[in-house]
Amino acid sequence: MTRTTLSLALGLLLTPCAAATARAAEAPKTLVPRASCVSKDCHADFSKKKHLHGPVAEKECKECHSWKDDLHKFALVRKGTALCTECHDDILVKKDGAKTKKGATLHEPITEDCVTCHDPHASNEKGFLTMPLLELCDTCHDKTLARARGKDKTVLSNHAVMLEGKACMTCHSPHTSKVPYLLTQKPKALCLSCHDKPQQAGSREVANVKEQLTQKKHVHGPVADEDCTACHVGHASEQVTLLARAYPPKFYAPFDPKAYALCFECHEADLGTQAKTTKATEFRNGEHNLHFLHVNKPTKGRTCRACHAAHASDLPSQIQPAVPFGTGGWAIPIRFTKTATGGSCQSGCHEPKAYDRKTPVD
Repeated sequence: MTRTTLSLALGLLLTPCAAATARAAEAPKTLVPRASCVSKDCHADFSKKKHLHGPVAEKECKECHSWKDDLHKFALVRKGTALCTECHDDILVKKDGAKTKKGATLHEPITEDCVTCHDPHASNEKGFLTMPLLELCDTCHDKTLARARGKDKTVLSNHAVMLEGKACMTCHSPHTSKVPYLLTQKPKALCLSCHDKPQQAGSREVANVKEQLTQKKHVHGPVADEDCTACHVGHASEQVTLLARAYPPKFYAPFDPKAYALCFECHEADLGTQAKTTKATEFRNGEHNLHFLHVNKPTKGRTCRACHAAHASDLPSQIQPAVPFGTGGWAIPIRFTKTATGGSCQSGCHEPKAYDRKTPVD
């Protein structure tokens, strides 16, 4: 037998086997009574996944699918989210898609179809997600995550928690929440769930903010109002320390109202622009504005952080107990004392400096 003849004979022998394999892979035309939908021949990939949806694991396909006339055609028993909320009734959706039964805000995909985010059969991801969490969020929130990843070169600070651990779900509920922006808690409580201990942010240590707020006598107004977002953003910022608007990042800086956009959201800009005033600030000697005096220096204009704590202090007006000097870690005590019409401070080894709004001090 020649090599050509042998090859032809083998081909004829193998052809029926290949055809049989192809037929085995085809979906059956009719239902097989009491047969499981998940077997080595049908939907075998489901059982290979780490997580099986309950009805699939129990081989109860009829919980979600229906069929007619024993044909191998399966329609969903209900459309869209109405099917899922038969079991997952903690996220009952009204037809207008605006709110749940409990009056909370909904994540937009849930008003349309749960399979936008979830695989209804099986998945290698927790929660039956169609892909890893960050990749999934990135399909809609790509601009937000690009900024957090540092792809936007204007960003100076990002919230590291977005890219680690539970990622977006550290702060956000994926389905519904009674708090705006789908936060899992009100802003202050949410922030303090992490900032109840020192946190490392690159080379900088973020202080235990909860300790400051609970142990200090005087708390900054936005924090007292439980609104951390008055000063900070949650994802990424063009400013240092996730600040919402401009604020000088260093101890010394020439005064420019634009550089204090954050502070001047609440405080009057006049306190830094008017040399004499009787209204712009209480930090004055007679009508001489001492805020103006401190900030308006060509090379060593004191920024707000020079004298004020951002979150809380035991001294009135959140005055710092001490300020850093040099690079060696030396902190100079301010020794601030408040009076009914003024006050005084004695920083380091300097002579005391006093001021009085009604009776100016020479």
